[in-house]
Amino acid sequence: SEVWLRCRNLFRSTESNMLKSMKRMRNVLACGGLCQFVAAILTFMAMAVPYWSSSSVQFSQTGIHTAAVDVDIGLWNTCKTITLDGVSQSVCADRIQARADCRSVYVSTQVFSIAAGIFSSLAALVASAAVLMIKSSNNNILRAAFCILCFAAFATTLTCWALWVVLAETNECGPLRNYGASFFMQVVSSAFA
Repeated sequence: SEVWLRCRNLFRSTESNMLKSMKRMRNVLACGGLCQFVAAILTFMAMAVPYWSSSSVQFSQTGIHTAAVDVDIGLWNTCKTITLDGVSQSVCADRIQARADCRSVYVSTQVFSIAAGIFSSLAALVASAAVLMIKSSNNNILRAAFCILCFAAFATTLTCWALWVVLAETNECGPLRNYGASFFMQVVSSAFA
């Protein structure tokens, strides 16, 4: 009977430890899924807002004319605002006018940004499924998929803004060097990913 009591107590303590472990795992997955959801939102916002970099050039002739050109560059379009003697006109184009090597970096940034948004969204969905199916036998597969998707989201987000830094800092492609809100959203997104 003493052996029976020891076995029963051991079983109860093991069961209690398993429940605590499941609760911790559920909390970790929920927190990770929330971070990936925030990363996905920030990535999609960064793609939508055309303000990754900007540049401004002002010209003036003494007493005759004053002109300024402001350029806001985003992932999908470039907007130029031309001001001549206080009158402004904006023109937006859906393509960047650049050399072929600069264009390839620009397109690579677009591709990695899309991939980052997809990976972050999928990671958030997989984390939600893993939290809901915490006692399922497939949970190990979901947790492994979540880890892989988190790594892919982080790598693509980081690559996206690193490519933009290359584009903005290269003299042949710009230099732009003035980073906008969308660029910083992508950087923060990589922290959440």
